[in-house]
Amino acid sequence: MKFYIYCLILITFSCSKNQKSIDDSEKLEVGLTPLIQVADKLNYLKIDTLSNGYLVSYSKSMVNSGGYTINKLGVTGKSTILIQSPLNSMQNVNIEKAFISFIENNFKKDELRSELMYSSDHGRTWKSLKTPLESIRTFFWTNEYLILEGNLNGSGQVVVSYNNGKNWRNYNYLSENIKSFYLIDCIDNKKILFRGYKSYNDKDGFLGLLDVKKNHFKTLTTIKDDSHVVKVNNKDKSLYCLYNDRKALIYTVKDGLQKTEFEFQLPSKTKQIEELYFNESCLIISVSNNTVGEQIATWISYNKGKLWNLFKPGENFRLVNNTLGAIFVIDEHNMIYKAELK
Repeated sequence: MKFYIYCLILITFSCSKNQKSIDDSEKLEVGLTPLIQVADKLNYLKIDTLSNGYLVSYSKSMVNSGGYTINKLGVTGKSTILIQSPLNSMQNVNIEKAFISFIENNFKKDELRSELMYSSDHGRTWKSLKTPLESIRTFFWTNEYLILEGNLNGSGQVVVSYNNGKNWRNYNYLSENIKSFYLIDCIDNKKILFRGYKSYNDKDGFLGLLDVKKNHFKTLTTIKDDSHVVKVNNKDKSLYCLYNDRKALIYTVKDGLQKTEFEFQLPSKTKQIEELYFNESCLIISVSNNTVGEQIATWISYNKGKLWNLFKPGENFRLVNNTLGAIFVIDEHNMIYKAELK
């Protein structure tokens, strides 16, 4: 009987060890192609696609003295600066064919304010669009409307324009019994996915879809007060990740409906997901944790979060936000690479 138990333990240990070796990241090949080196201490970094290359946008926060750059990176590796500021910061770069827009944060009259900058000629010339908000947190500019979310006189505001900023209408979410309203994403250039709270101090939260033209929203699901939503980097633009503590789920939002794809557990000590990439073969996340001063770690899983390994053991990489549905990473020396799994 003792011999039988010993053999059973030995077989179980052997099977467990073999299963782990299948997913051992040290045996996986990650090909890296260097693209461009950027500034250090960035709080914003994004890559967009162009017909003949990439649009690489990055910025330091005002806390780190500011400074931003939008680079056009050609397929041959030639880099062209489209716009740059040594002092101001930026966020939320959006590109649609020849039209590029972003939020610029600057100090005017000794106050931190936001402006909406845009170019309609591939970044050759730039203009500033006057808005009714003092600061802009995020925006979406479609063929039908421009919607901004930010602050005015210390209170949250959502404003909409149907004629590219000539006239503005306030979306009064308070009349819908919503105390706080945060834009997340634009669905098919029509509806807005948002996070709302029915109580003050961001309590009683839910995810909703706002039909801007009809001025009507529908609730998709309730969420816990400390939940977070992250857009998934994938060729399918309808994927999102909702997580709370270490529990996370990937879901789709299509045709006004929410569908859960799968659930998974985040690596231990995860505090916040910085970036997330997913396809049918792997799940990659860059996360910060609860340890003060700890660098962001990037993990990879080939079984939808059941087993996590470091993306490249011994090297410090983090995912780069992009709209290509591809894998881009940046190392500790601020070099950006396009990554391929082999």
